Amino acid sequence: MPPAISICVCTFRREEGLRRLLRSLQSLVMATPTWELIVIDNDAARSADTIVQLAIADGMKITYDVEPIRNVALARTRSVRRASGEWIAFIDDDEEADPQWLAELWKCVHSGHVDAAFGAVSHLFEEGTPQWMRAVYPRQPRIAGASLGWRETATNNALVRRSAMMFLDELFNPKFGLNGEDSELFYRMANAGFKFVAAPTARVYERVCANRANLVYLLRWYFCVGAATTIILNGGGLSAQPAGSLLAGVRSLASALTGAWVFPLSRLRGTRHLFAAAVQCGKLYAALTGRLPERYRIPRSHKVLARRPGFPSPTGT
Repeated sequence: MPPAISICVCTFRREEGLRRLLRSLQSLVMATPTWELIVIDNDAARSADTIVQLAIADGMKITYDVEPIRNVALARTRSVRRASGEWIAFIDDDEEADPQWLAELWKCVHSGHVDAAFGAVSHLFEEGTPQWMRAVYPRQPRIAGASLGWRETATNNALVRRSAMMFLDELFNPKFGLNGEDSELFYRMANAGFKFVAAPTARVYERVCANRANLVYLLRWYFCVGAATTIILNGGGLSAQPAGSLLAGVRSLASALTGAWVFPLSRLRGTRHLFAAAVQCGKLYAALTGRLPERYRIPRSHKVLARRPGFPSPTGT
């Protein structure tokens, strides 16, 4: 009998992060339905192979494959095509699963006619990360059973009906392989009438390195979100749409000026205005150029995730 769930993990040069993730999956509660694990290495050099083989030697059953073209959309599509479960669970290689994670997602999708459930992400910051940065770090609010729009979805903590994904003309669009591939897929699923709900009790823990817990990184992140959203709403066409650029430019300038004025008085309020300006700048960039900026640019410091101490331990793991 095929498993009920296929857990799909795409990884790129995060050996230590992948090791932690696999260890957490070994601790899932026994009440979790049957599942298989598929790891797709998006590194042609097979940098994850050693970690996977060690986990297999430790008793885990893992389907390991390589997508040599660096494009997370291709890697995710390969993982879904290798899956045999009716439900696909997505989790990232810089996260750790709570022992109840999969059981809670499973409970949520069987509470009604649901095609995908999206859990909560708790951030683990390094010691010394400023409190205001912890407060403004991007997170998706989750209310149990609440319907979600496509903008509130992501593949960092999700359980998706496989048949609903296969209903689409294609899975993850390679055009969005370096920015927004999951948002674009869930946009098409939402337009096809599939239902998404929140599952806040299905929790994963994401480690946030110091080079991500800073204003420059987050401004770029929001810039990329704005650009991807514009291209997605344009039907996925990578072409310039200058008609809406004037409004985006005005909004960007207004938010930037407000943020710069408020930031010295209140970092929380000022930062939020700056984030809004970055989103509008991204929209303007996409409208004028028809291009997607690269969100998944990986600096050297991300090749091995957080080997140094300074992170708290995930609650309950």
